[in-house]
Parts: sequence; structure tokens; C-alpha cells
Amino acid sequence: MADPKEIEEARLAWQKRAVEKTLQKSPERREGFETSSGIEVKRLYTPADTAAHDYRRDAGFPGASVQHSAILSGRLGSVTWTWNSMKS
Repeated sequence: MADPKEIEEARLAWQKRAVEKTLQKSPERREGFETSSGIEVKRLYTPADTAAHDYRRDAGFPGASVQHSAILSGRLGSVTWTWNSMKS
């Protein structure tokens, strides 16, 4: 993996070279963007944003999450999901 300092330097160079030039021509619609949960959406994500991410802990495999019943764990792809199925 690349050095985090090198990635940050490259991100800043990209910001100055490409993003600022583009925003001068066409400003963004809003000051910032966020998910429906209120989490800020960054302009660019780098490996530094996922350094602490543990796939098994944070994402897991289909059916292994506590949100799914054990009955469905082997056949999640065969179930027709509706919006009501997704509600907590």
C-alpha cells in the first residue's frame, strides 16, 4: 500500500489542479453533501478512509448479520425484497 503521506499530497495536488479549476467553471449545487443519515459525503475517499475497516466486523457476509434470520442466510438471493423488508 502507498504511504499515507504520499496519498494525501497527491489528493491535495488533485484538489488544486482538477477540482478547483472545475469549480470555477461550474460551482457545486450545495456547500456540502450528506447521506440520509446525516453522514458527510466526502469528495474523494482514499485508503486512509478505510484503514480501520475490518471487512468481517464492519460489513460481513450476506446472511451473517444479526439483521437476517438464520433461515434466510443461505438463500438471500432467492428472496424478493420489498421496501418493507428493508425497514428496521
